[in-house]
Amino acid sequence: MVREMMAMVDGWDSTTRARSTADWYSATIAGTDHGDFSDLALFYPRAKERLAPKRGHEIIKAYTLAFFDRYLRGKPSELLSDTGPRMPEVTFRAFPKPSVDSAAASRPPERH
Repeated sequence: MVREMMAMVDGWDSTTRARSTADWYSATIAGTDHGDFSDLALFYPRAKERLAPKRGHEIIKAYTLAFFDRYLRGKPSELLSDTGPRMPEVTFRAFPKPSVDSAAASRPPERH
């Protein structure tokens, strides 16, 4: 059931990414799940195979601040580039916004 759900979410991501007119990022942090994106992970015992909560928090904070710096402050971010520095726990991909030509090509033709 989990695989089917992940396939469905991947399909939604692909569709949304194809229609996007802005940059798109995908970051997966090994040893984490949805609950790790809350401060609660810092206060509860975890299985040893899971990423240490403080490390997970450091990674989430770094990517969040890089995103805000890039899009709210207009500062370039090496962390958000495909060639930038990497954290070994993170699988990261940057999908730059499509050029004007490719965005226009992906839109349905106008009807008159």
